[in-house]
Amino acid sequence: MNDTDELRNLLQRYARAVDERDLDALRAVFHADAVIEGFRGAQTLDEWLAAMAEPRAFASSMHCIG
Repeated sequence: MNDTDELRNLLQRYARAVDERDLDALRAVFHADAVIEGFRGAQTLDEWLAAMAEPRAFASSMHCIG
């Protein structure tokens, strides 16, 4: 597997985990000391995962990687 394949695999794992709300799989995608920058501002990985566990605004999501 080359670097491009590894990056593609990482993105696919992230997208699948987000869409399935699989918090364990999401945690595995990030370094333990990661800081996630998003519309909620900067959050530690634990803070971000706690927010991901909250009720969703939409019933489902689907990431498409092209």
